[in-house]
Amino acid sequence: MRRGILAVAAALSLLTGCSADHPVKETETAVVQTQEQEFFSDMFDSFFGRKRELVVGKNIDLQQITEFWWTYDTSTDPPHWQRYCFQEKDGIRQFSHETREGDHWPLTPEDTAVSGSMELSDEEWEQLCSLLEGGVVRKREESDDTGDAGPWLYLYWTGDQSLYQEFTFVNAQTMNAFEEFCVSLKKRYGN
Repeated sequence: MRRGILAVAAALSLLTGCSADHPVKETETAVVQTQEQEFFSDMFDSFFGRKRELVVGKNIDLQQITEFWWTYDTSTDPPHWQRYCFQEKDGIRQFSHETREGDHWPLTPEDTAVSGSMELSDEEWEQLCSLLEGGVVRKREESDDTGDAGPWLYLYWTGDQSLYQEFTFVNAQTMNAFEEFCVSLKKRYGN
């Protein structure tokens, strides 16, 4: 028990940057501090059985969102593969999509039946953000499930450090609204 208390105390001192063994020097970058804090935060959370979650719109500002990926892949007969991607790069916001079809599995890029990319208006990007708001981002983990069609959802934002990216919508209705939004974008832009 005493060792456990000492481990928690050491983790807390490092989280606050007050370790006698490893003081935070002024020359260290904020990135290194953030990575250390995330590491010890994860250790602290796992010690107490908590799973770290970040809420979009609360812990992650909507203006920080840079990418969102939605992918669905099923091996049913016939197999189907669909991807929607939203990205903001150099001030340009884009939506891209790709549909793969074929008589074999897995489907590959050579099986692409429909694809397209288009620039989004501010209103369309805001609509995306409103659908993502309230959703939860967790630490990205490899799935042990085999054959799961998904969809697999990943959110990237400024400062995400590649730690927390696995996304879940606030509820099933919002995810359905997101899928309808993507289909409407494909139709609106003739793809």
